[in-house]
Amino acid sequence: MRGTHQHIPRRRGNRIMTPITPAGYSPKQAAEILGVAPCTIYDWIWRGILPATKKGPKLWMIRKQDLDTFIAPIARKETSC
Repeated sequence: MRGTHQHIPRRRGNRIMTPITPAGYSPKQAAEILGVAPCTIYDWIWRGILPATKKGPKLWMIRKQDLDTFIAPIARKETSC
């Protein structure tokens, strides 16, 4: 039986964003969620603005909770008057 864990995918427009693992996103997925270019995500990772873990020679993973923490101040600004 394949993985028994379940996760709730994020929705971006009419696309559903499925994490690369139940707890994380690729930089490309994070870029689509945030509405920025993937190179911006890599820039934020290299500057230490957005935490990420290197999972291979070319694969980075951004934990779901780190992305949620990064998005929280942005979401608060959008909802305040």
